[in-house]
Amino acid sequence: WLVAFLGDKPSIGPSKTHVLWVEMTPEQSKSSMVPTPSLAPLVNQVKSAVLVVTTESVAGPQRQLQLPPGFEDYFRVPPEQQQRRTGLGSGFIIHPSGLALTNNHVIEGASKIKIRVGTDLKEYEGEVIGTDPDTDVALIQIKSSKKDWPVIPLGSSTAVQVGDFAMAIGNPLGLENS
Repeated sequence: WLVAFLGDKPSIGPSKTHVLWVEMTPEQSKSSMVPTPSLAPLVNQVKSAVLVVTTESVAGPQRQLQLPPGFEDYFRVPPEQQQRRTGLGSGFIIHPSGLALTNNHVIEGASKIKIRVGTDLKEYEGEVIGTDPDTDVALIQIKSSKKDWPVIPLGSSTAVQVGDFAMAIGNPLGLENS
């Protein structure tokens, strides 16, 4: 493995030529490393409140393609029809009653919202409670009689400092719990 500092300095080791970076020996790199804490305990603490949000919407008919006379034989023009579209996103529960946050773009225009919680395969229906398109945030409700959902509490942005760890857990592109 190679650890190096950028700069036009003589390389460390047998070569005395000037290079773009300075290579470090494994011993030097170990002594310059700053240990970082594992984030695995945090992931294990919150993953049960992370959502997989699947949406379904119906798009209106697409505009009919206007072809010049004689071209109909070369292009198949589908009849006007509504198209069913699906979407996929993430979210997390913020209240034991099943209130959750997701992105507005995930649920915008959805006619049906399905939610899976944590690693559970059971699907629940979701209902949009409110949206803010400008900040791309939406509040949804998991439709269930359960009132003791695991939660990820919201923190205070005033307690965060530059250099603090930040982590995103979700369902990007269908890669669950990543």
